[in-house]
This record gives sequence, structure tokens and C-alpha cells, in this order.
Amino acid sequence: SDLPADEVAKAKGFTLELMDAAGAQYVDIPAESGLVARAAGGYYIRAALVNIREENIDREFAAVGYVQFEVGDMTFTSYTAYREVRNARSIEQVARLALKEADKYTPAQQAILREFAPTEAAPVIDFYLVAGQSNAAGSSNWNDNIMQLRPEYYEGFSHILYSGSSNQAHRLNTVTKLGYGSAGDTFGPELGMADALSQYYNEETGRYAAIIKYAYGGTNLYDSITGSNAPEGNWLPPSWIEAMGAKDAHLSGGLFRALVNHVENSINEYEAMGFDVNIVAAYWMQGESDTGNHAKDGLYDDIFKCWVGDLRASIVEMTGEERYEQLPILVGEISEYFSGARNNPTSYQNCLDFVKMQREIIGSWENVYVISNGNIPTDDHANDVSHWGYHQALWIGQHLGQTILTELLGQEVVIPEDRIVAELWLDGELIGVYSELAGAINQAPAGSVVKILKDLDMYSNMVIGNRNKFTIDGNGHTLTFKTADGSDNSYHSAIKFFATDVTIKDLFVISTNNAWGSQLFLNSSVTWIGGGFEAQELCFVMNDHGALNIHGGEFTTRGTTNSGFGVIYLGSAKTQTLTITDGTFNAGATGAGSAVIITGSTVNDVITITGGTFIGAPDTDVVIDVNSTSATLNIDSSNITVIGGTTAGIENSGKTVTMG
Repeated sequence: SDLPADEVAKAKGFTLELMDAAGAQYVDIPAESGLVARAAGGYYIRAALVNIREENIDREFAAVGYVQFEVGDMTFTSYTAYREVRNARSIEQVARLALKEADKYTPAQQAILREFAPTEAAPVIDFYLVAGQSNAAGSSNWNDNIMQLRPEYYEGFSHILYSGSSNQAHRLNTVTKLGYGSAGDTFGPELGMADALSQYYNEETGRYAAIIKYAYGGTNLYDSITGSNAPEGNWLPPSWIEAMGAKDAHLSGGLFRALVNHVENSINEYEAMGFDVNIVAAYWMQGESDTGNHAKDGLYDDIFKCWVGDLRASIVEMTGEERYEQLPILVGEISEYFSGARNNPTSYQNCLDFVKMQREIIGSWENVYVISNGNIPTDDHANDVSHWGYHQALWIGQHLGQTILTELLGQEVVIPEDRIVAELWLDGELIGVYSELAGAINQAPAGSVVKILKDLDMYSNMVIGNRNKFTIDGNGHTLTFKTADGSDNSYHSAIKFFATDVTIKDLFVISTNNAWGSQLFLNSSVTWIGGGFEAQELCFVMNDHGALNIHGGEFTTRGTTNSGFGVIYLGSAKTQTLTITDGTFNAGATGAGSAVIITGSTVNDVITITGGTFIGAPDTDVVIDVNSTSATLNIDSSNITVIGGTTAGIENSGKTVTMG
């Protein structure tokens, strides 16, 4: 080779060390007169291997091209992109692909190609299409800690490939792994999907799949051409445009056309790689931007029915295969708690109605499967109420993959025993096992018990929005939340309860960041029995209507902020009920902390304390009511112990209740 080894090593992913490890060889092939101008600008580099030995006919070759040029006294080397999965070709693959368009070649040329083409059928690769807005594009955050949970998350699933465009971030024909969201530090449904599907597509079975994604955050199915729809358009289907007209010739339906083009290009590319493409299903995750539109006119399902039909027809047209007239469509429910739904009754009702429409109307169509994500709140820890956190997003992708396994591939879901973190029990019968706690919480029916099987590190909030009455049995285990610090407690709390009625027993929680421990929203009812909770400050915050019942456990704040906060806080002028029968509530570390704080001038709280140990800062009421004239305190001092705090009662109201 005329190119020095250190120059070769500069090509990322194509180093001498990697080639040596793979038993590959390096050769420098000069491309004499090999620069061919492209119509769109730039150049193709063309070179050829000749006189290849017979024993290497089925061997794959991969290449990275480079150009050296001089500017003054400086010599520069520019490389083409290299992706082994995309670049590797064997002579057999090239010959097979050429024979798919045999009419381009003379009979003599066809005869030569047949000598090189393999006689066995091309390997099949199953396509799974993904389309929609930001929760399809991928907006869930991840960090380096998450890469350790399973090597494939970072290294990629070898037999599940990916070709996608997420908010104009293009990644083509590589293995599926973390980072294929709308930004490099985010991911979408493809990760959990590949996780679940890897039991079917792997080296042992020899099966391949590819996830073909085209998605753009904040976009509409309706004919909106502003905001996030302005760059590439909306998802309006062609048949709707034909019947109803379009606002803009380019933007109306622009994303639908882009998806179809991407699918067709992907078919051509994977066929060039030697595969026979089989499209199994399409997944649609969209609707958050259209809940208000649907609330006004009720047309979303009508437009989407056209979308489904037009997508199927487009695939039939590009492949010539009528079987795709019945292509299965999987539909992800939007979150019932999306964005402003948690504090805006109209938005909340719009989301509830939209999910009901998805389940009852869209779910009734032939070959359409609705994935039940609705009760999972969108609440990423990164100040984001529009996208799912890491654990929830991973589960949603897994649920999608599991649905494909059971409904479309006829397989039983298999989760390795060492990856099972939770079980789901109903009436004494085991009904499910999960590698993500979020999955068990999502699917828990009324009267069921989610049983945690091991201590867990949590890398995003645990959000509970299942409105069925169920129990989480911590089984003595600990959840350690390692979410990022943040100045806004409203986002960074370890646990958030939304419109749920849940009992939590024998569970220990440690929140390592500087935020509140947990929050109750939308009239949640939480009963906590035993176990414990440690947080920087405020283990429980009630800023909405709801009920909190505590029957034992140890609850501690580490607080160093001298904020005056303590273990439990009730506020924001909402009707709340707090009942404590036992437990230790230690706010002594907060400097000015009280164990229980009630505030808000129009709060209609009812606080009943019949037992427990309350530890406050010196000279501070361990139970304090600030500026509230309507709260009712029922305190039985006979079973109550006060440590540190001198009194317990109501401040600024003229009443004092002495405990202990």
C-alpha cells in the first residue's frame, strides 16, 4: 500500500487493529480517473477489485474511500463514511442484485452473472416501519450509566438493523442501539423494540430485521403547515388531500410522502446488500399535537383511516405485492397525562377522549393493533412533560416488540430469568414477568399486586398513572433513583402519582438528587405501609387534590438548604387528606424543618395523626400549619413521640396542639 498505516487508522471504524482482529486484510486500490462528478455536487469515487480468486467469491468486501489533495504546502486526506453493515458486499450479492434487473444486460453478460450468483434464495430481512411525532422520533434521555444495563444497548443488536430519519437526524443501515432519537443523547421506541425482538432475530436463528423510521416531533396528521410542520410538512394522506384539498402543495402531506420515499429507498438499499425484503408491520406513534383538533371536529380517526389505506396502497405500488393491502398497523396510545393535561382540565379531558377513540374506534379496524401506553405519564426528568422517561420509553418499545412477537410472529415472549425485576400477580396467580418495573405498573389490572424482586437503580422518574386500584409490594427491596439534579423540583422528583389509587408496602426509596422525593397529582390516593423514603427534602408533596395514608415506615430528609421544608408538605389551595397512624418522620437535618407542613390560605385539608415519631429541628413545630384557616387537625397525642421539635400545632391561627 502507498497509504501509510497511520493514515488508514484515521478512518473511524476502519482501522488496521479492527481489521486484524476480524481476520481481514487491507489493500490500497488506486482509482485512476475514478472521480465522477455528482449532479447534486461532490464526487463519487469508483474503483474495482479484479482477478478475485474462486475461494473468495462469497467473501464480503468493504471499503472506505479517500481523496488526497494539496493546498499550498499542506496535504489533506478526506474520507468517505464507513459503515460495515452498509458497505460490505460480496460478488454473489452484486450478481444477485444485477440479475433482478436482467433486462439491462446482454444474454452473455447475464450468463456471466449467473455463474457468480448463489443458487440458494437470498436471506430474508423483515422490515418494521416507524412513523409519527416526537415520541416516535425519540426524545427520551439516556446517560452513560444506562449503557451498563445491557451491552447491546450501546453496542447494538447485531441482527436488528436501523435506517431512520428523526427530526432530520439521518442514520442509515446500522445496528439498532441507543442514540437514534432526535438527538444523540435521546432514543425512541426502536431500542426496546429491538430488545424484545432479539429473541427471534439473532445470530443463533440467523434471522434479520430492520427498523425503518421516519418521524418528526410536534407534527400533525391534520393539515397544519406552521410550527414543527413548516420544515417538512404534515402527515396528511394523499386520498384526504384529493377529497378535501390542501393548504400547501409542498407541506400538506409532506411527511407522508417522505416516509414512502424512505421506505422505497430502504428496500433498494437492503436488496443491494443481498437481502430479500419482507415488510411485516408499521408502527404509528402520533396524536399528541392533534388532541385539540380532534376535540373540535372528531375527524382524527377518519383522516387516519385514509392514512392507513394510503400507506398500504403505496407499499403495494412500490413492491407489486398485493399482500400488503392487509399490512398490519400497530398504533401507540398517546399519554393521557400529556403535557398540560396534569394542570388543565380541558387538556386532560381531550387526552382521555383521544385515547378512548384510539382504543375503541381505531382498535376495531382489521389488522390494526393498539398498544396500551395511555396510562403512562409523559414525564422525563429533564424538565419535560411531553416525553417519556428512560424506563417508560424502554418499556413502551419492549411492549411493542412483544406485541409483534405474539400477534404477528406467533412466538411466546421469553425474558431471561436474570433480567426479571418484577412479577404481576392477580388472585394468587402469576400473570406476568417484566424486565422493566414500568411494564408491570402499566399493565396491572384492578386488585393485582406488582411484586419487586430485586434492588433497582432507577435512571428516570417512576411515574404511576394506572387508575386501577392495585398494590406495589417492595418485598423489602430498595429503589435508588440516580436521576439528574435540577433546580426545578416539579420535574426532578423521584416518584410521581397521577390519578392513581395505589398501595405501596415494604418498599424503600432513596432519591439521590437534590429534588423533592415524590408528588401527588390529579386526585391520587396513595397508601404507604412500612419500608421507607429518603430524600433531600420533602418525601411527599401534595400540591393537588388527593389523599395520602401512611401506616408505618421511616421517612427522612437529608436537607441542607435550610428551607424550612420537612418530610410531608400540603399546599396550593387544594383539598387534601393526610392520615398517619405510625412511622418515623425525621426532618431534623433540615435546620428549620418541620415533619409535616400545611400551607395555603384556602386549603381544606383534613390531617389525622394517631401515632408515630416526629423529629423536627430545635425550637420548631414538628407539625405546622402556616396561614391556613380551614385545615382540620385531628391529633391524638397519646401514641405520638416528639423529638427535637418543642411543640406541634398550628402557627398564626391562635391554636396550639401539644403532642407527647
